[in-house]
Amino acid sequence: MPNRTRQFVLFEDNVPKPVHIAFDAESLSSEGGTTLLSQLDHRIGLTRTLLEVLDDRRHQGKVSFTYGELIRQRTYSIALGYEDGIDANTLSRDPMVKLAVGRDPDADPDLASQSTISRFENAPSPRELVEMGRRLEEFVIGRQARRCRKAKVVTLDFDSSGLAVGQHSTLLTFTGNDPANPSESVVVTLTVQGVPDIIRIHVHLLKNNKTNTRLLEALSSPNNLPTSLSL
Repeated sequence: MPNRTRQFVLFEDNVPKPVHIAFDAESLSSEGGTTLLSQLDHRIGLTRTLLEVLDDRRHQGKVSFTYGELIRQRTYSIALGYEDGIDANTLSRDPMVKLAVGRDPDADPDLASQSTISRFENAPSPRELVEMGRRLEEFVIGRQARRCRKAKVVTLDFDSSGLAVGQHSTLLTFTGNDPANPSESVVVTLTVQGVPDIIRIHVHLLKNNKTNTRLLEALSSPNNLPTSLSL
């Protein structure tokens, strides 16, 4: 028999009829902001850009989750603060996350579990991972360029966490619109002298008539940081 009682706290004395309060409704969620993430992603095309790189080599007759669903589920979960893959076991049933990914909150099956997410994260080839990094870099720089059209200085943060003490070298390539010299490469050496920390460098964008070149100007780092960068 339902537990019905007069409610005087919320409705005081002006509600003469019995008030029945139940907290057993289905499809409840505390992740309502996921739908906003989905709309933003649809507008700027972040996951769509990364998805273009991935080649789905699975047997399509045995696929329960498309790559589009998997990359959206993982991306939105991280954006919501659920970075651990094990969180997928709970979020896979969340109605708002299902709706944001593109599934019916009630009628469609749950999203991928942790094991499926782990296989998805390990599926891309090294070439695909490198290309995804490049696409993400171009995406972020392009977004910032459209937002800050008059900017002349770009600040790059390098996180040396996890690097062993010693020198680490790479080739930094800048591209421009000069047909005779479309790119310029600079050897960059990152020297970790102690406990790894974050360094910051300033890249100045210089423009003259027909040539757009980007030059690495200087290293700006607090005096007490044990990390340095040499060109």
